[in-house]
Parts: sequence; structure tokens; C-alpha cells
Amino acid sequence: MSIVGLAELEPGMVLNSAVRSSQGRLLIPAGTIVTDKHIRMCKIWGVVEADVSGQAEAEHREEMELRRMAAEAPKASKEAKRDTRERFATAGLEHKAVKRLAKEFYRRLLPLVIESPGRSRPSLPPPGPGEDESPPNLKEVAARELELASPPDSFNRILRAINDPDSSAAYVAEVVQRDVSLSAKVLRAVNTPHYGFPRRIDTLTRAITLMGSRQILNLALGISVVSHFRDVPETLLNMHGFWQHSLACGIITRLLAVTCGVEDEERLFVAGLLHDIGKLVMLRNFQPQMARAMRLHLEEEIPLNKAEQRCWDFDHADVGGAVLDAWGLPSSLTSVIVDHHQPARDGMALPCVLVHLADLFAHAMQCGGSGAWHLPRFCAHCWDAYGLSSNLIPTIISQAETSFDESMNIFFP
Repeated sequence: MSIVGLAELEPGMVLNSAVRSSQGRLLIPAGTIVTDKHIRMCKIWGVVEADVSGQAEAEHREEMELRRMAAEAPKASKEAKRDTRERFATAGLEHKAVKRLAKEFYRRLLPLVIESPGRSRPSLPPPGPGEDESPPNLKEVAARELELASPPDSFNRILRAINDPDSSAAYVAEVVQRDVSLSAKVLRAVNTPHYGFPRRIDTLTRAITLMGSRQILNLALGISVVSHFRDVPETLLNMHGFWQHSLACGIITRLLAVTCGVEDEERLFVAGLLHDIGKLVMLRNFQPQMARAMRLHLEEEIPLNKAEQRCWDFDHADVGGAVLDAWGLPSSLTSVIVDHHQPARDGMALPCVLVHLADLFAHAMQCGGSGAWHLPRFCAHCWDAYGLSSNLIPTIISQAETSFDESMNIFFP
């Protein structure tokens, strides 16, 4: 543990104490693993020193604390390890990255099991009328959604602006400001720690100047689509937990994009946010068939997308892509959503790989739930092809946690 000057602050160090501005504003919480972005933030705010430790030291402390809890509560530890193995077995525990994700999951699960023992897997949905009907094809699923629920006017205006390469900053601000609720959410979003601006952004014009028209339009697009799915029944899926998982996936996708140097990270945030939107389409329009797939998923201990493919020959990723494509979303966004469980099918393009990985990271964070107990298969080829390190996992998750609660309050108040 030591106080180091800003010049000595390096990525990988862990903050023992929170970093605050000279006015007392919280900039970076204690326990955060320092990244280049945090160092830039300190420079912007005039921070001159920080109380840090080495990453290895922090991880050693965490490991010792985990062992202490496991030794004091062996039954809870056994239950937490069993649930972790069950959930991550389908992802492929033979890969070191999945092992690291499972470790992060277990570290968060153990205290919950100690506090509330007997945490069990979800119960099987009971058979109901309509399950034995012939499954709809993909076009019928998309057509039903388009027939029953049209996207809001603001959504169409945003899409036109996105598809117009000559849209000016003033025009973009006008498009978003026409929807008072939407513009307020966009402004609240850009003022979260997720973006790290040193001063409050009070106008959309200022936000566009700092972030760019495309970034603001993509953010507004994501908020608009989310608002469209507020009336999904909760018979089979807790919607608050679903949106927690979706938002965590969006945040992590954006962090991974920044880490990997991918441009247009806001579009990838939206792709992560909307990656499971096809589940909501199925739950709203074909609930009996979705119940059948969820029961198969639990009975045969296979990933939910594989159970859906067994039932219908397509999965929720295909559904989400078909509906959003019919609405006119850019193919650069819909293709990522369609292939996020099978990034190799997309040629292992980095945007698709990042959403695929972020989905698993979000499960490890235990932020809500996607409706799946057994995790989707991890694409080891993607991880290895891009030379990613398992040491990246706790860093990204720690960064995501610093902005998650505030972002959740903005997107889903």
C-alpha cells in the first residue's frame, strides 16, 4: 500500500482509497483496477496522487478472503461451487478464460448463498396450452411483432438521421429534442461515470460536440428500442433482471471495444444492450413455445439458444435480428445481434466477438439474468485469435461495476 504521484500511476494498479476531485466529487471508487482512461481522468481533474497497491496483492487478498468464507461456511461453499459448475459447464470450463469467469461468478455467489442457503436452479415452466402447435417460422415471428407493436415516431426519425450521412449536429439535436423524455434520458446517460466527462453536460448540442452525432444517435436509438419493450409479461422472465443483464452486456461491450481500439463504441454498446431482444419478441407473441424451449433448456442442460434451435430451427438471436432488420436498423448492428452466439458464422468479426464475450462477462457479474440458467457456448477460437488475456476479465468487470447502478437508474428508472 502506498501513495504514488500521478506520474507513477500505472494501469493494473488497484486503488486502496477512492479518488476524488479537489471539490470532493467521487471520480473513481476504491477497489478499481486502474486503466489508461482512469489516468486520463485524473489528469483532467487535476488529481496529483493516489493510494494504490499492486494488482497481484489485491487479488491475493481477495483469494484469502474467499478461502476464509469457504472454510467458515463449507455447505454454502459446496452449493456455490455446484451451481457455478452447472451454469458454466455448457460454456466450456476447459478454457482458461471460462475458468476465470467462473471464478468471478463464484466469488460473487458465495456471499449470497451464505446469506440465503438453498438457492436452487429455476423451476421448470409447467406445460400449457399452445405448446404443441406447429412452431412459427422466422418470417411469421417478425411479422407478428410488426403487426402488434410499431416502433415510436422518434425511433423512425432517429433512423432517418442515422442513414443520412449529411445529418448536421444541429439537425441531430433537433431530432432527439422532439421527444422530451428521450432527450432527457440521453443527457442523463452522457453524464454518468460511464463516459467520464469532467464537467456536467447540460445541452444535447454540447453532448454532440464532445461525442459526435453518430454516437448520440446510436445512444438515442438504443433508449428508444428499450422503451418499446416495456409491456412484456413476466410469467417466464423477470424483466428487471433481464434489463440488468442487457445493460451490463452493453457496458462491457463498450469497455471491450475501447480496450481493443474499436471505433464507434456507442454502436457496440447498443448491440450489447439489445443482444437478447429476440427473447422479448417471443415472450410477447409466442409465450407457450418459449416455455417449451426453456423447459428443454433446463431438462437437458443445454444452452437456451440450442434449445430454441431444437424447437424452431432458429433462436432468439435470429428473431431479434429479423425484427430489428424489418424496422430498418443498420445491418452493421443487426448482424452483430444475429451472430452473437455464433461469432465464427460472422467470420469472427471483432464487433460480434465483443458482444459474444460481453454476454458471458455479464453472466459472471451476476447482474440480473437473461432467462438462461446454463450459459451459451464460449467461442475459444475468438478469444485466442485476438490474443486476449484472462487477466482482462476482472479489470473489465470492475470497470463495469463502477457505472452500472447509475446507468441502470437512467435507462430503467
